[in-house]
Amino acid sequence: MSLAYRTVKSVVDRDRVRADDRAVAARVERILQEQMKRAADIVRACRSAVEVIADVLVEKGIVEGDEVHRVLKQGAAA
Repeated sequence: MSLAYRTVKSVVDRDRVRADDRAVAARVERILQEQMKRAADIVRACRSAVEVIADVLVEKGIVEGDEVHRVLKQGAAA
């Protein structure tokens, strides 16, 4: 059953459905695991750019979106 067919009106209701419905809980867990792997793969593939962005965050405490794009673009060109 898709979550789209559930009539949940709040985050609390959504969490209760996840806790009470094993099929939904299993589906959510599977999707979360898949996306965690996907995120880790992206970070590994862009490791040098992630390290540059982390350095900027340590130095400045903030990094703007245009700077992230610049770093990623430079990494893709390398």
